[in-house]
Amino acid sequence: MSAAMPRATALPRAATVPALTRTAPPPPPPPPLSQPPPPQPRPVDGNVFLDITESPLPELAPWPPQPVQVLPPDSFEVVLVLDVREHSRKDREFFQRALVREGVMVETMPLPVGDMVWAVRPKGSTTGSSGLVLLDYIAERKRIDDLVTSIRDNRWVEQKWRMEGSGLANRLYIVEESQYHAIHHQRDSVMVKAVQTAKSQTIAWSDFNLHVTRSDEETVDMLAQTTRLISQLWRGRPLYYLRPTDVPDRALWVKLRREGTVDPVRRVLVPMTPDQLATAQYRPGAIAQCAVAPHITMAMLNGFSGKSSNVQLRDIFTRMLMTVQGVSSEKARFLVRHFETPASLYDAYQQIPESDRPTFLSDLCDAVEKEQGLLGRKKVTPALSKRIAEVFTAQEYREAVVRGPSSQSQSQSSSSLTASMSQSTA
Repeated sequence: MSAAMPRATALPRAATVPALTRTAPPPPPPPPLSQPPPPQPRPVDGNVFLDITESPLPELAPWPPQPVQVLPPDSFEVVLVLDVREHSRKDREFFQRALVREGVMVETMPLPVGDMVWAVRPKGSTTGSSGLVLLDYIAERKRIDDLVTSIRDNRWVEQKWRMEGSGLANRLYIVEESQYHAIHHQRDSVMVKAVQTAKSQTIAWSDFNLHVTRSDEETVDMLAQTTRLISQLWRGRPLYYLRPTDVPDRALWVKLRREGTVDPVRRVLVPMTPDQLATAQYRPGAIAQCAVAPHITMAMLNGFSGKSSNVQLRDIFTRMLMTVQGVSSEKARFLVRHFETPASLYDAYQQIPESDRPTFLSDLCDAVEKEQGLLGRKKVTPALSKRIAEVFTAQEYREAVVRGPSSQSQSQSSSSLTASMSQSTA
């Protein structure tokens, strides 16, 4: 609710023909038929900055066509699903009542990830939440004091990481800065900078849409407008979804969502072609992509996205890497693709000279860039490479290595700010 042209080279000089030679030189041989044409730049929307060399395309793993269920156009209605724990400081049912007054259909239930999701249900359905099919929209709402606390205990990173793993393409992050909390927040210059950094990372690193509101009422207006916009986008379009028996786990669901497209004639899910994948990779949340993408039911989201459901070692190792200061979710996932377990990364360090360990990961990124193109936000810098090497090869734990030298001062500042807010509220 994101190729550069080949560098020009000088043409070779034509060979000099002797004056007494009457015959013309033989024509140059034709190029081999197997030579591929030169790469052409892909068109890019002028309103959106797209770095098309940011990361290599994932390898396709074809699967047999899977049947999909279909909701015909205009046979369903959009519903905003609120987490039962989401409420205003003044009233636990404020958001539900305010959204209903705005004409928004609302359902409340415990959500395993996020604070709000958008779904559809057949018109006239009386099944309640059991018949909901998810759309590609999910949101997390944070008051500024809650965001400060989340930064202090690193909970905001874990929450965004789980939202990214949901497979939903359009992720919204709502920061609610009421005047009362903004005044208290501005008293601590260190945490002001930390919050601004968190906002920037949410946009640039995590690829979220950031919305800043000034009150509960302004948040309600934004949610109501977003719901109406989603309803307009899906008007006149069918919606395809998968059954729980077709997608047994979250890893398969994420793969199908990112690499699959629906054949509307046969009503089956098939792997994307390379051209389709190249287009979808940079605009995964566009309505043109979502309209031919598979969807899942609310019950399947509850099974896939719980904090302890289907947890794999790759997920745990990704979160371990993200505890090192400077390792974003993009960098962590890139490293886990090359080293699937902590033991594999440790063994790799043991197999190289000690002098090469500080630059091991940055050298790896340079080698991948030469072969596959620029890595963008996934690239590990030499300084970060050194820090990760120290973490994985050190004989004893040092906080300054893992969290950086300024971590302790920021943690103390955030603690004092939270305490100040609590005293003022009391």
